[in-house]
Amino acid sequence: MDLQSLFKRLIPGWTLLILILTVLSVVSAIILYITKTLFPATQGLLEFTVVSLVNTVFIVYWTFWFVLAAPPIVGSLYFSRNEPDYYKYAVQCVAAVVILFIVKLVFNFDILTLAG
Repeated sequence: MDLQSLFKRLIPGWTLLILILTVLSVVSAIILYITKTLFPATQGLLEFTVVSLVNTVFIVYWTFWFVLAAPPIVGSLYFSRNEPDYYKYAVQCVAAVVILFIVKLVFNFDILTLAG
C-alpha cells in the first residue's frame, strides 16, 4: 500500500475525529461558561469530573486545530479531482473550523483566562 492510498483511507476517520473534537469543544465551552460565569459555586463540584478532561481536550484542540484540520482539507480537495465524494470531507472539516472560530469569537479569542 502506498502513501497516497493510505492517506486516502485515513481521511474519513480523520474527518470524523475533527467533528468529534469540535462537538467536544462546543460542549466544553458551554460547560466552562456556565460553571465559571453563571454558577460559580458549582465550580468546585465539577473540578474532579469529566469536565476537566473535556476542557483539556478543548484547549489542546483550540491551540492546535490547524495541525489537525489542514491535512484532511487539502487531501480531500486533492482527491476530489478524481472522486467527487471527497468534497464532503473537505466541507465537513471547513465547517468544523468555522464553528470553532465562532466559539472563539464568542469568547473574544481568550478562553484560557476563563479556563484558568
